[in-house]
Formats: sequence, C-alpha cells, structure tokens
Amino acid sequence: MRERLVDALNLIWSFFKYTFLIAGVGLIIILILLSSAYRHLKLAGEKGLIGKTQISAAVEYSKSQSWNDALNRAEQARESFSGALAELEATRGNSVIKNLNLIRLQINSLEYLLKTAEILSRSLERIIPLLREADLIRSGTASKNFVDLSVADKQKFLKLIYESEPELVGLKANLDLAILNLDKINRLSILFPFYSQISNIKNELKETAALMAKAPALIKLLPALTGYPATSDFLIILQNNDELRPTGGFIGVYGLLKIQNGEIISLTTDDSYHIDMPASLSDKWQMAAPEPISKYL
Repeated sequence: MRERLVDALNLIWSFFKYTFLIAGVGLIIILILLSSAYRHLKLAGEKGLIGKTQISAAVEYSKSQSWNDALNRAEQARESFSGALAELEATRGNSVIKNLNLIRLQINSLEYLLKTAEILSRSLERIIPLLREADLIRSGTASKNFVDLSVADKQKFLKLIYESEPELVGLKANLDLAILNLDKINRLSILFPFYSQISNIKNELKETAALMAKAPALIKLLPALTGYPATSDFLIILQNNDELRPTGGFIGVYGLLKIQNGEIISLTTDDSYHIDMPASLSDKWQMAAPEPISKYL
C-alpha cells in the first residue's frame, strides 16, 4: 500500500516537474520573441515622456507670452509623440503581440493616449501663431484694450479674427478626434492607475470643444458688428414701454449708426415724428398706410 502511494506521489511530482519545465521553456520563448519588441516599447515610452515635458513647457511659455519658445516646444512635442507612435507601430509585427489579445490591448491603449497627445501638441502648434499675432497687435497700446488701439491696429486685429475661422474649425475637429481617442482607452489596461486623470482631461476637452463650437458663429457675426471688412449701418430704435405697442413700446426716437473697423464713423438721432412729416416725405413716400394703422393710429 505504501509503495503504491509513493509511486503515485512520484508520478504526480514528475507531472508537475515536466509541466513547470514546459511552462518555463514557453515563457523563455515568449520573452525571446518579445525582446525584439522591447526596444521599440522602451523608445516609445522615452519619447512619450519627453513629449509630455515639452508640451508642458509649451503651455508655461504661452502663459508668460514667450510665443517663440512656446511654438518651438510645441513643435518638439509633436515630433516626440509622432516618434513614439512610430516606435509603437513597429511592435505590431511581433508574433506574440499579434496573437496575444491581452498584450495587444495594452499596445492599443498606449497608442490612443499617444495619438491624443500628438493631436493636442499639433493643435497648440497651430493656435500659438494666432495668439502671438494678436498679442503683437495689442502691444501697440499700454492698456492692451481694443478701444485704445489705433485705427490701423484695430483693422489688423479684426482681420486676424476674420481670417481665423478655418483654423478654429480645424482646432474643433482636432479636439473631437482627441476625445474620440480617449474614449477608446480600455479602463482595465496598463493605464488603469491614470484612468481618473484621463477622465478629467477628457471632460476638460469636451468643455473646450463645446465652447469652440460657438466660435465660427461669433466670427461670422463679428464683421457685421464691427464694420469689417465693409462698413456696417445700424438702425437704433428707442421705445417707451409706458406707451405699449406691438413691438414693446412707442417709438419716440430713432438713430442711424455707421461703424467701420471698430470705429464709430457717425451717429445721428431724431424724433420719430420727423420721419413721416409731409414736408419730408411728400416727394418720397406714396404708399398708403395699412388699414389697421390708418384706422387706429
């Protein structure tokens, strides 16, 4: 009986010994196969960290209005993230990564994060020249207020905004693409410890994208309000709400306003009764008033 038990234990031990041996050999083979991808993964991580440092520096330089330094750092950040993506892409040909879904999931999540960073650095690279130009124009006055700018500088500022619509539309598209990439990051990936930070970044990008969605409409409205590139004419109606009328009140005074390049060219006001005085309109206005107005007013 005891000999049979010993034989059974020896058999079990032999089974586990060979099983562990096979598993160890398999692990060594996997590590050997992954060694070709390790260098690319390491370089991708190093370039990604360099890009993070550079884009943070670009933001800080922008805050201090050191626009040239900010632009250089944004360009370097974009190049670093693009390089990291290229290194990551080089790992996809590895047989282990192609066949092991778990490892492929980690690679995909890292790729989505690096793509987001590359898109944001590219967006920063596009908007810094606009901010630099606007700041250069505003530097023409100590207060840096639009109303204190010279007529020529006002025209330059309005021209900059008027022509920036394509850039802002492109930036909005970039933000939407960055949010889409962040949405694809798997919560249970290697980035799990940073998922709360990623969620915060995503929420901030969504708020910025929602704000920028309104920019094109405002830019299209701005020329009409400021008289750029063509002069704008406005009719101003002053109504007395103590004498109610269908539009809100009795129109006692009207004004004619002309604006060009943000400057008021002329503003005239007059009594509304002067509009339809016979002496002023007898040769210009021949149409009869609508029946309700003729009857009640």
